[in-house]
Amino acid sequence: MRTPTLYAPDHIRRAALRDPLVARTVRGLELPTRAVLGIIRITGSHTDTGEPCSPWAQPERVHVDLDDVHPLALPVPCDGQLGPWRVPLAVFEQVLVQLPDLAKQLTEVPS
Repeated sequence: MRTPTLYAPDHIRRAALRDPLVARTVRGLELPTRAVLGIIRITGSHTDTGEPCSPWAQPERVHVDLDDVHPLALPVPCDGQLGPWRVPLAVFEQVLVQLPDLAKQLTEVPS
């Protein structure tokens, strides 16, 4: 099992830190990458065309509405993809070890 990378690669980090909100929020933190950090429920989506829905919102982009946030105590190493995708079964099982009460609620078996 590969250990999650701490810190993003330099070019990603520099680009993200150009945004003042991101810079203030993450500066000095060791943030895991290439890992599952928790489970959430996507309850909807919308596009802000006027007033942004949050300080993080980017205008004219699709934003997802999240609920039932369950952070993991320990990151589970996993290479991801852009957009929604199914995690490998081995990763799913490692996540459920940390969140056993959710096993009954997750009825669809990942690939």
